[in-house]
Amino acid sequence: MTEISAPIFAQLIGKWEGTKKIYLKPDELFSSNSSTAKINYAIDNTSILLEYDHVVEEKSYKGILLINYSSAKNNYQGSWLDQWHMKEEIMHLEGESMANGFSLEGSYAAGEDTWGWIIACTYSESTLQINHFNIHPTGGKYLGVEITYRKVMN
Repeated sequence: MTEISAPIFAQLIGKWEGTKKIYLKPDELFSSNSSTAKINYAIDNTSILLEYDHVVEEKSYKGILLINYSSAKNNYQGSWLDQWHMKEEIMHLEGESMANGFSLEGSYAAGEDTWGWIIACTYSESTLQINHFNIHPTGGKYLGVEITYRKVMN
């Protein structure tokens, strides 16, 4: 069996430390705190599991992002669960490659509206940038979460 993997996955495996910023409204910083993460292969080289923790209003929360690369579809698929952001829900996402990373898109319900959500991951040297964008039901997009990690261990 030939091993297939997303080219970026090997560079992401390891332990990471950084800062997570949360914006509840466009350009209005709600929270900025430390965050740690570890990324491991989940199944062979086609999937990775990003497990992380973060602090919001002096309380610790955990989250996971499972990311799979489908060579048949030439795309990325993901499932995201976060104690603070998603509560008891799992967001399913699908996306594609982009320069030095990948982007995943999903949606969530807020009242009677359905909002879009994008998770964009880029890697450079020993830095992992993960930006989450809210997409308003009418189409406006703004930064919701900004995470900058630096690799501390392979």
